Amino acid sequence: MSFSHRQDFPLEAPYLLLSADKEYLIEPVPEGLLLREGVGALWEEPALLSLNNERFSAALDESGTPHLLFARQGHYYHLPTLAWEAAETSAPFYRDEGRQSGPLLLAGDRRGNLHLISPVIDASAERWWLLHHLYSSGIWQEPQTIDSGSGALEISGSPLIEESGRLHFIYSRVSPRGSALYYRQFDTHSSRWGEAAILPTTTPGAFPSLAADGEQNLHLLWSTAVEGKHYICYRFKGGPGQKRQGWTPETVISAAMEGPPFPFFTYRSGELFIAWLDGSALFRYRFAGDRWEGAVPQQFEKPRLLRIYSLDPAGKSLSYW
Repeated sequence: MSFSHRQDFPLEAPYLLLSADKEYLIEPVPEGLLLREGVGALWEEPALLSLNNERFSAALDESGTPHLLFARQGHYYHLPTLAWEAAETSAPFYRDEGRQSGPLLLAGDRRGNLHLISPVIDASAERWWLLHHLYSSGIWQEPQTIDSGSGALEISGSPLIEESGRLHFIYSRVSPRGSALYYRQFDTHSSRWGEAAILPTTTPGAFPSLAADGEQNLHLLWSTAVEGKHYICYRFKGGPGQKRQGWTPETVISAAMEGPPFPFFTYRSGELFIAWLDGSALFRYRFAGDRWEGAVPQQFEKPRLLRIYSLDPAGKSLSYW
């Protein structure tokens, strides 16, 4: 029994953190993690963090402070402000001996808190738990269990924090009874998770991802396969004034593709885009008003994805590719 990630490359992608006054590039290499810091076109010499980490994640909080988290042998470590020199002597903030850690999904809210969502699995008991760790006032609190169960668990995507302060999370579960996407919401004021909204899918979904537009409408993407062909699917949920409408039915928004695509959200000049790569071609749709408009595909010789965290003009943290 193990976690299924279908394709590991999104979990191993470099991170680019764009604070108000500095840029940070964190890249996995065979020896560990490589950190580069720069301002504009001026970059310092890279620093190597030599460690045998299983997973890592990075993010900006909404004060613009960078944070790095990594997991090693069931222990979770936190390096605030990317304090490389403290890595070897840092004490883990969470220990889970004998269990396998999954991807570390990280987001920072405007109170300066961090939210880490990560699954753990006990292979001997054939059980898994999806845990939420909250970092507040410089202290990691005891994790809350978001969900638990047995059998396969597929986790992808990133947490999303919108302007009201709510934390949104989407994940997939696959079982002999069928597949579904699970959407949950965490109220950062009451520190409680709501009940799961189950979004059935025609076939098992991979790489579910959430984004919010300027009106705080929610947009959901995922990749699916039908009879050997691959597609991008989409759902929509209205903002604060339209919550009773719930999620729209799934809609296929791409042509059939031979290989499994990785759909992602990105931002350009304050506008939200859906994008995916098909070979060397980048396909994009721009959200305009209340609908998506297609853009001319772009060709890249050797495309490479970066996980990016930045701050918008209002100081809100954005997570995109």
